[in-house]
Amino acid sequence: MKRAPLLITTLCRYEHFKQCVESLAANALAKETDLYIGLDYPLRDSHWDGYRKIKEYIQRGISGFANVYCIEQEKNLGWYENFLAVREKIYETYECFIYTEDDNVFASGFLTYMNMCLEKYRYDERVYAVSGYSYPIPDTDFSGNVFASKIYFSASGYGVWKAKEDVMYSQITMENFERLFADSNYMRNVKKASKNQFCNFVRGMLQYKSELIKKQDIQKIDLSFGLQMFANGQVMMMPCKSLVKNCGYDGSGVNCGVVQFTNSDKYNHRNYDFANQPIDESNIWDELSEVSAKETIYINQLIDKFFEIPFVEYVRAYICYISVCILGLNRIRKIIDKLVEL
Repeated sequence: MKRAPLLITTLCRYEHFKQCVESLAANALAKETDLYIGLDYPLRDSHWDGYRKIKEYIQRGISGFANVYCIEQEKNLGWYENFLAVREKIYETYECFIYTEDDNVFASGFLTYMNMCLEKYRYDERVYAVSGYSYPIPDTDFSGNVFASKIYFSASGYGVWKAKEDVMYSQITMENFERLFADSNYMRNVKKASKNQFCNFVRGMLQYKSELIKKQDIQKIDLSFGLQMFANGQVMMMPCKSLVKNCGYDGSGVNCGVVQFTNSDKYNHRNYDFANQPIDESNIWDELSEVSAKETIYINQLIDKFFEIPFVEYVRAYICYISVCILGLNRIRKIIDKLVEL
């Protein structure tokens, strides 16, 4: 079976990048896997030192993979355009790929798991994408080793097929998201599935405290994928125990903010130490088996609990949403813009 290629985007985070590559090279299937690197061009003076280190590291030769291709950008594209440029190059040869930013660290069974998932779910229309990451949920003896995430999409080491991605990209538009936002039944279901995602959607559409909209268009980010996936009745398959840990919540990247870690048993997505999340190093992936329907509901409830938000935050978003229903989206946007100016 032809192995899915790896795509890593990077710019100047040398230590992150090196750690990411070395963890992937330690996978048994790395020797059968083509590695594509999208090296963006520096935008600021502070980028140059790390950029040069990464470039020298690549030029010295990265071993452990079938082939290594580095696409160096001649001007700064930003992470998304850099990603798209390499993605299009991959699609000249492959029908699917595995993507990661440079701040993730992987278990030694990650590539085995991902290739099994990409093969098993390729023609399953219910499954939009597969992920090697899983949110920190309590260790439990589940009936299977993978589950369906229904409203959360994680880009921390995921795989997708071109045919499904093309459809998704065509749906993530301002026109479609405004339609979803005006659909009271859809919004009710989102709120029921996850108050956090409901609040994120409201904040995003009203353009405060969110990166959902940029240059008057919906961005292809975890939130938009999760919301559209939910609208389509699709899921993202995840392992019951994560094969990835994210070291990017240190303020060094563009897609993860800074998380203030706390030593507490009552952790959530705003205080969890993602860089030290335990990952599954058992490397036993003989087969994929989904957990039961009852367990799927339970796991998604645990994930939503991990993304628990303060009640006042939910109330604020809900009032904004009701205001939109009464006065209209554009009018509420203008009111919020005025309040921000004050």
